[in-house]
Amino acid sequence: MSSLLRFVAQRFLFGRLAKTPFIRRLLLIAAVLSWLNKKFGASSQQVKLRRGETLVVSVVKDKEVTL
Repeated sequence: MSSLLRFVAQRFLFGRLAKTPFIRRLLLIAAVLSWLNKKFGASSQQVKLRRGETLVVSVVKDKEVTL
């Protein structure tokens, strides 16, 4: 999906619409928002357990990590 959006954005950037300042700013804002979402957005992960397995989750600060 992201490759399709990237392709469309490149067509806009190098096409006739790129000369319109409004479209150029809109594409720049969309790219920055996408990058920020990827960088700081909450990510989720799904874990499937087999029968009889248990999962323990703990949260610690980065400075307190010891293995």
